[in-house]
Amino acid sequence: MLHLLKKMFARQTQNQQEEVPLEALQEWLEDQVSKLEFNTYLQNYFKHLALLQKELQEKVSILKQRQISEQDQKQVLDKIKNIVIGHKNHYTTEVERFISNVSVTEKDTFSTLKDYLEALLFTENLDRELGDVATRTAKSYQATQHLFFEQVEGVFKLFGEINTLVREFKKRCTEHKISELQSVEELMFELQQEIRKKETIENDIKIKEDNVRLELADKTEQEKKLRQIEENQEYQDFLKLKERQEELNKDYNTSEYTIFSFFSRLQKALKKYGRIAFDSSESKLIKQYVEDSTKAFLEDTELRILPILDGLKNNLHSLQLDEKQKRIVLELIEKAGQNYLQDFQQEIKNIEQERKEVQRRIENNDINQRVEGINSSIIKTKAQIDKTESELHELKARLEKIEIAKRKEELGEKVREVLNVGIKVA
Repeated sequence: MLHLLKKMFARQTQNQQEEVPLEALQEWLEDQVSKLEFNTYLQNYFKHLALLQKELQEKVSILKQRQISEQDQKQVLDKIKNIVIGHKNHYTTEVERFISNVSVTEKDTFSTLKDYLEALLFTENLDRELGDVATRTAKSYQATQHLFFEQVEGVFKLFGEINTLVREFKKRCTEHKISELQSVEELMFELQQEIRKKETIENDIKIKEDNVRLELADKTEQEKKLRQIEENQEYQDFLKLKERQEELNKDYNTSEYTIFSFFSRLQKALKKYGRIAFDSSESKLIKQYVEDSTKAFLEDTELRILPILDGLKNNLHSLQLDEKQKRIVLELIEKAGQNYLQDFQQEIKNIEQERKEVQRRIENNDINQRVEGINSSIIKTKAQIDKTESELHELKARLEKIEIAKRKEELGEKVREVLNVGIKVA
């Protein structure tokens, strides 16, 4: 039956929810706090504490000024009297320190959560001070009893009353769930923070989505410009120039390889002939052809190598070459004598001239720079789009983790638990 009544009460509380706007949560909480019966209790609690503190001050002053009775002056040894007086002084000093450390302030009303939390902190400090003074005065209290029993007991009893008040305060705080009110406030603050965070992220998402749309439009426009240029006859002519440049480069490389191949087969014979050549200029030229035949041939515009090849042919019998080598050398010299090298040099010259002309025309045509500029801009825009989309993905992932409904539910449960009131955050 009791369980059924609890369930019915819970349903009633849930159905009677009060709708509270988010921005009014703090004000609503303060209003609820001001209605708690704890307000009246706190007023009485601090008034009682103030009276006890005042009485404690009076009694400790009496103890401090109290002298040893005449009877004790006669019956107690001076040594004992000095010891007790020392403990009495220590005891009163510690009690006065306690009084100065615990300043009780009376207030007409306790109506805000801040007031309640200040009362909690004050009492926690008071409880610590009670423990500390009890520890520091344990021996002094016992020793002082020997000659000042009535006065020290009056002080001690007041400590007992203060301690009882503190115990009662803690009990009442637990009953009224005062310490948990701060949890309600913290949940309200966290909810507000999460809502602000959500709004900020949603705003950032909107900005970045707008940026992506603008960047995509910019990329589309750049690609359109690029297609227009690429479809232009000027660009087609430029591409043909580039193709021709590649062909000429291949032809030039092939020619260089042909030169190298031709003279590499003469290298051994030329080395030996260079050792017996009488003309120093011939020896120098032979050395150049042996070291780098391609470079030597390209620089030998007058083909001074031809008479050297004739001299090589005439002295071939003295160079100690085998028959196969002699045959290859004779064939190559005969080929050179049939204008092969002249024709080949002219061919290379023509290729090089055309290469330079094509290169000049390419360099003087800015269409490639325009195409490269647009391509570079498209690449940068795509990179920016990728970056923005990555940031968007991260923002949306963060947004999914924000559970406002769950936060509101946690707050509602805590409010029902602490204040026994149902709320719905609007």
